[in-house]
Amino acid sequence: MLDPLDDFPIHQTPVSITENSLGTNAYDRYFFNGYSADGSVFFALALGVYPNRRIIDGALCVMVDGVQHSVYASGRLGADRRRTTVGPITIDIDRPMSAITIAVDHPEVGIEARFAARTPPIEEPRFSNHHLSLGVFDYTRYTQFGDWTGSARVDGSTIDVTGTRGCRDRSWGQRGGRGTDSPPVAPQFFWLWTPVNFDDGAIHLDVNERADGSRWHDGGFAADLLRPGTEPWLQPVEQMASVDYDLELEPGTRWMRTAGLRLQPWRAEEIVVELTPLARFQMSGVGYGHPRFRHGSWVGDDVVEVERVVLDELDPAHPGNFHVQHIVEARSGDRRGTGVLELLIVGPHEPLGLRETADVVRAR
Repeated sequence: MLDPLDDFPIHQTPVSITENSLGTNAYDRYFFNGYSADGSVFFALALGVYPNRRIIDGALCVMVDGVQHSVYASGRLGADRRRTTVGPITIDIDRPMSAITIAVDHPEVGIEARFAARTPPIEEPRFSNHHLSLGVFDYTRYTQFGDWTGSARVDGSTIDVTGTRGCRDRSWGQRGGRGTDSPPVAPQFFWLWTPVNFDDGAIHLDVNERADGSRWHDGGFAADLLRPGTEPWLQPVEQMASVDYDLELEPGTRWMRTAGLRLQPWRAEEIVVELTPLARFQMSGVGYGHPRFRHGSWVGDDVVEVERVVLDELDPAHPGNFHVQHIVEARSGDRRGTGVLELLIVGPHEPLGLRETADVVRAR
């Protein structure tokens, strides 16, 4: 079947843009977050399409005074792959990799804000992992840092987000432990993702590890601010020779207590970053692992729902609450910044003392 995008010279295979051979786990997703320097303001938005499931879904979450206010939308993916709207949620690509507008027109939870890129996009190393012969992950992602202008709304109150910083990512490929035609795989996953904004640029580190702590993926980068007159995708970023981290979990949880990053450039001294948590955001607020609006799940045609979650009422030992983004203050020498440390630990992880599927760190 043809698509309007077929009129553009973008093909890399001899088939239409609508044809995808990755199976039911094929996806294409946007993610955005924004935060104030003290962590008091935080919002996130995700939107994904699943071409071989014919599903499009998205969510916005605004965190205010320890409560996450989310609006979820899900529906049937139409024939036009240019569509970036589901329910009240819309993403407009004003200028690729430079400026993007997000809008959610809902009376209880909404936003209208523009993301202006501060740095070039950072293409992370390709994610590829198998369990026996089953391809569990095979996807590409890039991360980009930016400034926000605009406002969010919660229950009639307006929240100014102008001046907040954040990041966005774009990922596409195959992702997930199983499709509808495959048995489940062993539940073990360790994920640490740390994009940090400084006034003069940004740093980024991400790591995937097996249960014994060995790695199947990692990457680290330093990005300067965008140079005027340079297209964002043409300005290079610095890739690190190696990366490492220090992580201590809060007793009784799989959440961060303290953390540090170590990034080793090829021809310079090691970059050391100390991270202090300011606030915690549950990723289920934008669909990650949500029991009803889990990404790529068929909920129905044109379904829109609002949910409110009080963070202090959540059970930290429940596996559905393991996936978080900590808003963090960052210190690196004289540099001060703000970013997030995203953490998801499923199953055992020996270096942190996690032995069972739903084990948590015990107080010493």
